[in-house]
Amino acid sequence: MTSEELNALKRQRPFRPFVVITVEDEVHEVMQPGLILAIGDDVLIGFSDSKDPYPIAKDYVYMGLEHIARVEAID
Repeated sequence: MTSEELNALKRQRPFRPFVVITVEDEVHEVMQPGLILAIGDDVLIGFSDSKDPYPIAKDYVYMGLEHIARVEAID
C-alpha cells in the first residue's frame, strides 16, 4: 500500500468508507475522507463520532505504511 493509493481512496467521489487492516490484525475504520492523511511512508487515521463533513478527530493512530496488510471497502 502506498500513500498515493490511500490518497486515491480518500479522493473518491462519492467517498466510500473503508477499513485499514494492519499486519497485527487491527482494524481502523475510515468513515470520512478528512480523517486520513497519508504522506510519504506514514499514515495518520483520526477517529471521530461526528457526522460533520469536516470532523475533528478525538483520537488517532499513526503508523508506517509497512504496517498495513490490506484495505477493504465498507459496504
